[in-house]
Amino acid sequence: MAAAETEGESSVVFRAKFQGQMIELPPLNTDVVRVSDLKRLLQDESSVPVSRQKLLGLVKGKLPPDDTLLSDLLKSGIATKVRHAYFHTPNEA
Repeated sequence: MAAAETEGESSVVFRAKFQGQMIELPPLNTDVVRVSDLKRLLQDESSVPVSRQKLLGLVKGKLPPDDTLLSDLLKSGIATKVRHAYFHTPNEA
């Protein structure tokens, strides 16, 4: 996730690696976008259901709660320092 300032609002461009491909989302307003919103956007790009997604690297040593604002992750300084990855659990047959 790379932080950027635009017109007084804090925004980020989120990049995630999935099956060897890089997914880049348009700038997201960190003051209103939550982890759950991010997962829905990633679902639109990858077709991986939200329930199967795990966002690694946003919070050290654990998964971020879905109700967390992206701005809270940026304030902690964690989200600008780590490499982000996006994985999922395969669908069961």
